[in-house]
Amino acid sequence: MYLAENLQPDFRTISDFRKDNEKLITELFKNTVKAAKDLGIIGLEQLRNDKNINSNIFIA
Repeated sequence: MYLAENLQPDFRTISDFRKDNEKLITELFKNTVKAAKDLGIIGLEQLRNDKNINSNIFIA
């Protein structure tokens, strides 16, 4: 938490930030993945998008 000068925001503050900046965070993530791919740091051969991360949890 160096950038926050050792302040520790609670879960609601972080949740509100994510909710208020959803589009910006999504674009930042896309740009980061694209830059990493362009630099050869990652490959996308096995990339999969599962918007419901809990969809496969606890399936017997």
